[in-house]
Amino acid sequence: MINLKFAAFGAIAALGGGFFLIGTPDRGEYYEMSRSDVARRLVAAAPPSSLGAQAGANGLAISRRAHGEDKIVWQASFIGQPLALLTARLEPDGSGTRVAVNFELAETRMGNATRADVGEGMDFIGAVLQLGMLEHIDSTLDDRPFDATVLQKEIAGFAVRNPGALKGYIDYVEKIEQGGGGEALRSAIESQARLDRDWHADVEVSNPTGTDPTPSGDWGS
Repeated sequence: MINLKFAAFGAIAALGGGFFLIGTPDRGEYYEMSRSDVARRLVAAAPPSSLGAQAGANGLAISRRAHGEDKIVWQASFIGQPLALLTARLEPDGSGTRVAVNFELAETRMGNATRADVGEGMDFIGAVLQLGMLEHIDSTLDDRPFDATVLQKEIAGFAVRNPGALKGYIDYVEKIEQGGGGEALRSAIESQARLDRDWHADVEVSNPTGTDPTPSGDWGS
């Protein structure tokens, strides 16, 4: 299941510590460099592969899907299946560039299942991923390591401004822990597991050499 419990309860702990931040997850950050330089650095940087673990969502992976002069698109996947898109939009601003990140849940089996199960808590998941990508961008452009502490403080700030989103997500997590809810995601995960097993079984029958060739066509796209 999508579980950002670490991020959610980390936000609560940070609230108790007095972190009250301003701004919103999609607020554009200004960088004193040209748009082409911003794009070049972000494209050259490895996607934040550890973002899922740092946000408390094991099984979540980030990969770059597309890029152009004015935007870069990353895909968030859960257990290998497309979940959401994170798009960084690069807007010239004077002598520099302003960068904003948008979150869009994918119209896929995993995206639709997450939307159905998480409900009002989806805003919290989207914010965590947006903020994580903003920290990746900021650390890349400032030439410093990704700082998970910064991410947790930003999540806490979002929670202060959007208590309903945090409550919606915590309600979802508690429901899962009590053995209820999560049916759509569970079904999507089990369905994908069956497809994976069936495909590997077919490979073993048709290719007894023991190699694992890449399937033809658009499998896995």
